[in-house]
Amino acid sequence: MKRAVLVLGLAAMFSAAPVVAGTAAAAPPIKITILLSCDKGVDATATVTLRTAVDGGDLATITNDDLNCGQNSVSGRSRARVVMDVPAGAVVVPQFDATTATNSLDCSSAVGGLLPATFVCAPGGGSTAQLTVK
Repeated sequence: MKRAVLVLGLAAMFSAAPVVAGTAAAAPPIKITILLSCDKGVDATATVTLRTAVDGGDLATITNDDLNCGQNSVSGRSRARVVMDVPAGAVVVPQFDATTATNSLDCSSAVGGLLPATFVCAPGGGSTAQLTVK
């Protein structure tokens, strides 16, 4: 009886081995995290375009509907976070604006940058909005 259980146990283990090996070989999905954060007194909006490479094709665009922060922003929160499942290698920020009570600054850039990338917009008074894509 003990031999029968041992043989069945070994057979079950070896029959499952190819399935386990196939699962372990699969690459995990690539996750890109975009974080826009605002210091106190700063409101900001951004639009981000993810690309395959700096001069590559566009994969996805995340608009200021999702990327806004600050007390007077649409969300009213101090940060916005978006996670995308795309194999991006670069980013372009066609729209990035930050505003305080007295100043506004356009920090947009049509030039692409490799990931990970961080963009800081400082409209004045030492307060900033920071956009991180990694």
